[in-house]
Amino acid sequence: MSYARSIVCVALLTWVGVAYGSSQEQAVGSNTKPEDQVTQVERDWLAADAKGDVASLRRLISDDRLGRSFDCR
Repeated sequence: MSYARSIVCVALLTWVGVAYGSSQEQAVGSNTKPEDQVTQVERDWLAADAKGDVASLRRLISDDRLGRSFDCR
């Protein structure tokens, strides 16, 4: 994976984690660190992607999310 792609992926996952964490703030509570929330969203996203779990991916990824991939074919 190229350096630029890594940076884009980390930035994207961070953005998704912050968005997901803020929407789940009441359920999670104030004791959870933001870094832990981002890590959990990353794990949830990767697990849902590996299983092909579309419902979970739709829950994790906002409808207005814009993304870009370097492997466009």
